Amino acid sequence: MFFSVKTPVKIMGKVYTPCVCYPLSDFLVPTIEKMVEEGQAYKFENKVYFQNGKVLEKKPATEETVAVEKTTKKNKKAKELPLEETEEAVVPSPEEIADNPDDIEGF
Repeated sequence: MFFSVKTPVKIMGKVYTPCVCYPLSDFLVPTIEKMVEEGQAYKFENKVYFQNGKVLEKKPATEETVAVEKTTKKNKKAKELPLEETEEAVVPSPEEIADNPDDIEGF
């Protein structure tokens, strides 16, 4: 169980701030239940989060999200090429590098 207060309140020497979800301990249950009845606090089953003084509610998850890329003049040609026609980079093995040190370009 969790709770939140509507206005700053000092309970048992601790100041509780509004819009913060606190765990409800056993020794605070009677006090918080009395405050809920008086309209000074809220009681929650699960931990909640606040934004601009309101409880954030979980939205149902979408099944699939699709990323849409914006086309620009620069990448328009790159999008037109199918994947089969693109060339893959060939990385030489360490043995090939050791055999031909003159073929490697340096910095």
